[in-house]
Order: sequence, then C-alpha cells, then structure tokens
Amino acid sequence: MENLTSALGAGVLTSFFIGPVDLITIQQQKLRASPFRTLHHLVGNHGFMSLFRGIGPTMVREAMYTSGYLGLSPVITHHLMQKNAINYEYKYPMFGNSPLLSRMAGASLAGTLAAIITNPADCLKTCVQSDMTGELYPNARRTLYKMYKGELDGGPSRLWNGLGPRIVRFNVAFFIFLSFQELAVADWSTAGGTEPNCELPELRIARPGPV
Repeated sequence: MENLTSALGAGVLTSFFIGPVDLITIQQQKLRASPFRTLHHLVGNHGFMSLFRGIGPTMVREAMYTSGYLGLSPVITHHLMQKNAINYEYKYPMFGNSPLLSRMAGASLAGTLAAIITNPADCLKTCVQSDMTGELYPNARRTLYKMYKGELDGGPSRLWNGLGPRIVRFNVAFFIFLSFQELAVADWSTAGGTEPNCELPELRIARPGPV
C-alpha cells in the first residue's frame, strides 16, 4: 500500500513538469517551430499559466502510470512468488519456480490495467492541449461531455483510440523496469550491500570497583 501511495504522489508531482513538455511538443508540431520559439509563442500569446493547460488529465495519466510500474507491478510479481507459511511451498508453483515468468505476468497485468485507465485521460489531455483557444476543446470535463453527447467526431469510442499500442508499450516498459530492478537488487546483494542499521548500540555503564 505504501508503494502505491508513493507512486501516486510521484506521478502527480511529475505531471507539473510533463504537462508543459507535452504541451510544447504538441504545439511545436502544429506551429512547425523550434521548442524555444514554441515556448515564446505560448507564453507571449496565452500567458505563462497556459503551459499548464490540461494539467488535470495529465495528473491522472501520470499518477496511474507511475503507480502501475512502481507500485502494482512489483506487488503482483511478489504475490505470485509467495510461499505458503505452512509447508513453505510456492502458492503458485508455475510462477514461483520461474522469476522471469512472474515478472512477465506482473508487468502484463499491471501494464494492461494502467493502459486501460490512462488512455481516456491521455486522449482528453491531447485534445485540450491541441486547442489553445478552447473553441473546440474548452477543458477536459467539457470535452468529455461533448464526446458522450456525440458533439465531436468519433463520440465516446474516441477515448479508446490507440489502446492496443499503449498496452504493448506499457507491458514492455513495465517488464524492463522489473528486470532492471531485479538486477540492481541482485548486484547490491552480491556486493555485500545491507540496509543501514539505525539501532543505537547498547549502552554499557561500568560499575565502580571497590574503593
């Protein structure tokens, strides 16, 4: 639970950096200008706070993504490799005897779930950030409402465009992260690394001898 909470918080914080970067990327492609000229155009014509346009769906996307690969994926992998407390045998022998298969399953389950949750948020974010004037996509909430009312081309199904490639990308990314995490832990253990001991040493008071 602590891992998931930390991952959610990390995703929310990174969105304040990722959001403006995504906005500049989208507008750069529309303006066909350099990143610095695009930044100057956005700030000059729409103000500094325009860089955080679409920050809401960006926070949802980043929070779900980071909680997927930092929190949920390792939790699922660890659960699949747990042993029974009574006979000390693996609860799921197929996964317990194969760390590689456990990582693949953990990455696949967490990656697919994260992709399904983040795809609509990413769609809304892209729509809002592509329309700086807000004529077609005023904000994420209004854009979502217009999609469900059929006022925009594609309707609600538009929220799921690109879901297939996103699932593949997330699964591969999560598996790579888990694999490198396992390698880092193994190297640390091989090198004799141990967790820091924060316990205070026992204080021994010498008793005075006979006078």
